[in-house]
Parts: sequence; C-alpha cells; structure tokens
Amino acid sequence: MRRMIGMIMLLFSVVVMGLTQSVEIKGIVKEAKNGEALEFANVILQTTDSVFISGITTDERGRFSLNQIQPGNYLLVVSSMGYESQCFTLNGLNRPVTLEDILLEDSSMALEGVTVTASNQTSRSDKKIVFPTDRQIEASTNGLNLLQQLMLPKLQINPLFNEIALPGGGEIQLRINGAKVELQEILALQPAEIIRIEYHDNPGLRYGNAEVVLDYIVHRPETGGGASESI
Repeated sequence: MRRMIGMIMLLFSVVVMGLTQSVEIKGIVKEAKNGEALEFANVILQTTDSVFISGITTDERGRFSLNQIQPGNYLLVVSSMGYESQCFTLNGLNRPVTLEDILLEDSSMALEGVTVTASNQTSRSDKKIVFPTDRQIEASTNGLNLLQQLMLPKLQINPLFNEIALPGGGEIQLRINGAKVELQEILALQPAEIIRIEYHDNPGLRYGNAEVVLDYIVHRPETGGGASESI
C-alpha cells in the first residue's frame, strides 16, 4: 500500500511539473525581398499589456531562441532598423513554438527631401539618426521606454529593471546633447523633449572603449551638463 501511494505521489508530481514547466520560443528572421537571413534583428517578448518579459537579437543566420518562458499570453515583436515590424499574438502558450521564416518588409518614407527608414531614420558615415514618431513618443514614459520603442539593432533593453545591454556585454555610453550622462538622467527625460537619438555603433577611439554610443538630442540644451564636459 505504501509503495502504491508513493508511486501515485510521484506520478502526480511529474504531471504537475509537466504542466508548469517553462517553454521555448524560437524562429528565423529573414528579409522579405531576397529571403536572406537578417542579423541583429530585435525580438521582444511582452505581455498583452506591454510589460517586457524577455528580449534577444538574431544571430548571423537570423536565428533566435527565447528560453525559460512561463506559460501564458504574450506578444512577440520582431523588428530591425529599416524594416516593418512584425507582431505575433501567442495566446495560451504552453508548449515550445517555432516561428520559421519571419519575413520583414523594407520600410521607407520621404521627409523634407531626405529618404529615411523605419522610425524616421537616416544614416551617415559615423552614425544613424533616429527621429521618434508621435506614436512612439505617446507610448513611452521616459527616455529608456522610448529607446525600447525604437528597437535599435544590438541593444537589449529591459525596462522592468531599467537596463540597457549588448549581447557581448560591451560598454554603452550615454549622452545628452553630446555630454556624458548616467542612466538615471535618461530615465528622467520626458519623451516629448527628445528631438532625435544619434546611434553610433562604431564610435571610434574618441569615445574610449565604448562599443555603442547613444546621444539623446533634446530641446533643453542645458540637460546633461555643459558642452565643454570632457569625453
């Protein structure tokens, strides 16, 4: 009898573990135009009320994998600079999901005679310049939230813990109107104050060891310290 009870309890525990175990979401992101893998595309998992859960960027083959996801209802947003975003609703997620061949379409528009892409973006030799849209500004509460909305390549943003990171753990340098600042000053920014964000993904030696530099250009020139502050 004791042996039978023990077997029943073991079986019950296995069933409970099976019902509550985490799941994996994986897929491949490609360019719709030519079917080529899209590297450094952003993949963000959030709840249906837009609370950040997890995020990752695709590898050189366009692949991504989100692990240790608890069963539930989610939105999966896939984006990359210069492409239209894709959003997938994952209701009742309770088993591994594979989303193959997620195709992102090119996105471009004209702005005062200059061709820009995605969230009003344009590229120069040393940086990308991103102009937030009205929708992105309205959907944000501070400078970090707005950065998440822009979905710039490489950046992994966790607004729940107020974190910005890179896949390899490199240094991210933050600036406001050219002056170095800390993350707390970015969190204090009101989205409506932000004119544009200048994104340097190959900043050069003048920025020290920084792998990425994010420079918030805002309406208030005094924000973030004086222009004479050293690099």
